[in-house]
Amino acid sequence: MSTDGGDPGTSPGDTLKPVTGRGTLLEARGVRKYFPVKKGMLKRTVAQLQAVDGVDLDIYPGETVGLVGESGCGKSTLGRTLLRLLEPTAGEIRFDGVDVVGLKGASLKEMRRHMQIVFQDSVGSLDPRMSVGDIVGEGLKIHGIGDRAQRKQQVFDVLDRVGLSREAAERYPHQFSGGQRQRIGLARALVLQPKFIVADEPVSALDVSIQSQVLNLLVELKQEFNLTYLFVAHDLAVVGYISDRVAVMYLGKVVEFATSEDLFLRPLHPYTQALLSANPEPIPGRDITRIVLTGDVPSPINPPSGCRFRTRCPLAQQICSEVEPPLEENGEGHTVACHFAGELVPETAPLIG
Repeated sequence: MSTDGGDPGTSPGDTLKPVTGRGTLLEARGVRKYFPVKKGMLKRTVAQLQAVDGVDLDIYPGETVGLVGESGCGKSTLGRTLLRLLEPTAGEIRFDGVDVVGLKGASLKEMRRHMQIVFQDSVGSLDPRMSVGDIVGEGLKIHGIGDRAQRKQQVFDVLDRVGLSREAAERYPHQFSGGQRQRIGLARALVLQPKFIVADEPVSALDVSIQSQVLNLLVELKQEFNLTYLFVAHDLAVVGYISDRVAVMYLGKVVEFATSEDLFLRPLHPYTQALLSANPEPIPGRDITRIVLTGDVPSPINPPSGCRFRTRCPLAQQICSEVEPPLEENGEGHTVACHFAGELVPETAPLIG
C-alpha cells in the first residue's frame, strides 16, 4: 500500500501523539462503515448500506487473526477501514497506541508505512504500465527511504525473499502467473518493513497447489519479520491453518471470536457451526452432518431487527427478533453473540448428510 496521505499544508507540529492503549498492536472499538445509497437525478441519499456495523477487535503483536464469513459480510471493508483506505463512519481505531482516526497529513503518511495490505486481485492491484521494480520500490520512494541505489538493492532483497529473481524487477505484471503476482504484492508490502499486514483473501483466486505455497510463505515471513496479520478469507480450512485466533463475521458484525483450536473444537454460534459443517471431511468415509441454512442473506441496507442471523437461524426464537445479542465471553478468550450460544442445531432443522 503506497498511498500517499501527505498534505502540503501540514505543519511541523502535526506529529504522532500516542494515546493510552491496552497492550494491543491494533485496537478497534465500535467501528462502523456505511455507504450512502443515492437515487434520483439529484442523487439524494435515501438509505445507508451498513457494510460494517459496530465491530470491536483486538489484535496482539506477532499473531495472525483470521476474519472469515460469506461474501458480502463486510470482511474486506473492515480490513480497509482499519487501515483508513476507507474512512470510518464511526468508531475508534488505535494502532501501536496511536489514534489512527485522528491522523492526517504527514502523520497519516508515516503511520501507513507500518500498516500495509496485500490485495485479493493480483491483476488489478498492480499497475500494468510499471515494471515490478518500480511497483515494489514505489513505497520507498514516497517515504524518502534511501537513495536510488539503496532502494534498488532493497527491492532486489525483498524479491529474493519472496522467491522471485532479480530479473523480475525489469519485467511487467502481465508476464507473471497469478501466484507470482501475489508474491509481487507481498514484496511491495514487505519492502517498507511494516508491523501489520492486512491480507485480503490473498489465495482465493489461486490454484490449490499454489495456495499452499503462498500460505507457507506467509507463515515464514511472519516468523522472519515478526509480522502481525489480519488474514481475510471465506474458507475456514485456510483460515484455521494460518490463524492463531479467528473472528467470524456475519452481515457487518462479528458473531464469534476465539482461538483457532477452540473455534473448530467448540463452535458456539449456529452460523459458525454451519460454516464448519460445510468444510470437506478430511477423513474419507466418515459420516458428517451438514447444516443447510435456508433463505438468503438479508440486505445490509435494511438488516433484520435484533440478531441479524435470526432469519436463517434454526435456533431463533422471539427474543432474537427483539434483542440484539451482545458479544460476550463464553469460556476463556471465547466470545460469542447469541442468545442460545453452544446449543446444537435440533434434529428438526434442515439437515443433509
